Amino acid sequence: MKKIGFIGFGNMGSAIFDALIESEADFSYAVCDKSEEKLKRLIMTNREMSLSLDHNEIINMSDIVVIAIKPQGFDYFADSIDVDVSGKVFVSIMAGVGMERMQNALKTKKVVRTMPNLPAQVMSGITGVVFADDLNEDEQNDVNQIVSAFSYPIVLKTEDEINKITALSGSGPAYFFSLCQFLQEQAQEMGFSEMDARVIAEGTFIGSARVFEAGDADAKTWAERVTSKGGTTEACLNYLKDNDFDKIFKRGIMEAKKRADDL
Repeated sequence: MKKIGFIGFGNMGSAIFDALIESEADFSYAVCDKSEEKLKRLIMTNREMSLSLDHNEIINMSDIVVIAIKPQGFDYFADSIDVDVSGKVFVSIMAGVGMERMQNALKTKKVVRTMPNLPAQVMSGITGVVFADDLNEDEQNDVNQIVSAFSYPIVLKTEDEINKITALSGSGPAYFFSLCQFLQEQAQEMGFSEMDARVIAEGTFIGSARVFEAGDADAKTWAERVTSKGGTTEACLNYLKDNDFDKIFKRGIMEAKKRADDL
């Protein structure tokens, strides 16, 4: 049984761990975090795992190492590794740390770069995955099994595509939340209470997402089904189209992609 070592156990690291436990994947686990209190709380869960404040200890006993630390802490982490990493696979969920930089700093070619998004915390995410050429098929399958526990993996052909998926699904939840906010604000301007306005906004979007997920039609078809000719929905959609909302939104996504390129 292969062992997965987690370096960092914040929101995303713990979400991945919980998803793997729930999926009953055939792995054993080890966790390193700089917070002793966090490790003590893990002990209280009675889950079978290895725990340490020393990342070298966790790396040494692991076959696959999930790097779930903040990007600004990567250089210190890599510089302080003093164990043999040959044969180990490093899976990064850090934003903005490229594969070549990881390979040079970790002194191994076996790296995987991933870009999960916020819904991964509730096992409903989308995650872009880029494999280094040096990973064999079994290693890639192991990583895909890990990613599939908390999200739908999108295997990317090149690392350049990471910035595309960052602008789409990585930033995408904020687009959803913003639309939800706009609907809530408009409901309040129409006289609904703050609580009712929030329920209207959240219920509308979440309910629509569930219908979309359960159905077999694409988004365009669902929009057409909701829209009656000469009706209220058509009036709003025509206004948005006449004012280039679709073009503005797509340009915004490209601005996000451009910023990801810059970073």
